[in-house]
Amino acid sequence: MATGRILVVAGGGSGGRDSGGGGGGGGVTYNASVTLTAGAKTITVGGGGAHGNPTGSNGTASLY
Repeated sequence: MATGRILVVAGGGSGGRDSGGGGGGGGVTYNASVTLTAGAKTITVGGGGAHGNPTGSNGTASLY
């Protein structure tokens, strides 16, 4: 076992096609001290919001 730090950032939102400014940043999760065990880990990186929508769209979550 080892102790480490984990930073996970979610996908940000997109800007609107017809109105509004740029999209917002994605959510952030930080753990300064997590116990890690040997073996494979699954990490899902969330995507940013899709462009083309008149009002923008949300990004998707990142998971550890």
